Amino acid sequence: MGDLSEHFNSSEFRCHDNSFPLPDDFKDTIKDTVEFLERLRGFMNFYIFDKTGVWLNIGINITSGYRHPEYMKRKDIKDSGNHSGGFAADVTPVGKYKYFNYEDFYKMAVLVDRSYTTRPYRIGYYGRSQFVHIDCRYGHGRRRWSGN
Repeated sequence: MGDLSEHFNSSEFRCHDNSFPLPDDFKDTIKDTVEFLERLRGFMNFYIFDKTGVWLNIGINITSGYRHPEYMKRKDIKDSGNHSGGFAADVTPVGKYKYFNYEDFYKMAVLVDRSYTTRPYRIGYYGRSQFVHIDCRYGHGRRRWSGN
């Protein structure tokens, strides 16, 4: 049991180099995004089977959560405030499955947003990257994007 939800801990969202603590209000700002990630994880675990029909229990890995402004400055990363504000996460399915790709993961996240949530989320996918961006700050940039 995580400190944010059943499957997620705040430590998973820490800045990449761990040199900056999470903001005091992080649990409040990331709450809606974590709620979405729990719904996505449940959907994945209900519907994903391998090619032989075996159910796959797939978790979600946080590849990038909170980004401290100083960290972003050092790395020359542009951010609209979603990661630095504690609202966003870049995620991947746990494990590497031969019959699972990131474009499908993006489409699955969009389906979950359309079907199982009461508020809109921002969901993005870049073709060359192997993660999907999810944040709860609708109105702060495009709602959907995919491409290079």
